[in-house]
Amino acid sequence: MRRFIVAVFSIVFLNSFFSNQINAQTQSELIIQAKELIRNKNETAAYPLLVKAVSAGNTNLEALSLAAFYADKEGNRQTDDKKRNDFYQASKIFANRAYQLYPNNAEANYVMGVALGRIALISSSKEKVKLSKQIKELGEKCVQLNPNHAGGFHLLGKWHYEVYNLNFIEKAAVNLLFGGLPAANINTSCILLLKAIQLRPDYLLYKLDAAKSLHQAGKNEDALKQLKNIMAAKPTTQDDFSIIEEANKLLAKWS
Repeated sequence: MRRFIVAVFSIVFLNSFFSNQINAQTQSELIIQAKELIRNKNETAAYPLLVKAVSAGNTNLEALSLAAFYADKEGNRQTDDKKRNDFYQASKIFANRAYQLYPNNAEANYVMGVALGRIALISSSKEKVKLSKQIKELGEKCVQLNPNHAGGFHLLGKWHYEVYNLNFIEKAAVNLLFGGLPAANINTSCILLLKAIQLRPDYLLYKLDAAKSLHQAGKNEDALKQLKNIMAAKPTTQDDFSIIEEANKLLAKWS
């Protein structure tokens, strides 16, 4: 356990996060406090509490999966490449721990897929295609285990979108290294992302990604509808403000 926690702490610069005000707290208390911060759209403040919750017991699925998910989100907010990669690697460590302990749990499969998906986006073509098959398998297992898991459908929808948009070199690498990948279809991406929206209509990221897939599929009116829905929505997460800003720019561009 100690080696696991030390490895994660060194990645995310733990000492820079914690103040002397954080005293010994139970794991459940830390998770409750983190969730309250998340509800108040302060995920950045919630993340170190989740890391500390894992340090209080690194077999807790909820602590591990939340830490993995919000490490990924925190990494995506970084402008510095090294800090971004550090958070992504932390996300992978947390997610892998959850997956190894709970391989037949939908959430564990989901956060593992999310962590690998983010790393794939910043990896070389060879590494990207290597990870791609794993991501799809994790997403499929997630929704098999829980057919109402919105995140799992979003993960699969993004998989189809990203693989569909692989460049020539990446597609050549896929064929050379793996004899090809399962077929990616932009229309399937749209269907899966719309399913994610149906299951969780308040999550604006799903609508933004659906709009992008719909636009690429030539369904511009449907894409604009999703963007307008975003513009009319009330922010519920820390990232929703930037999502609304991006939706506004795409709306002006595609209208």
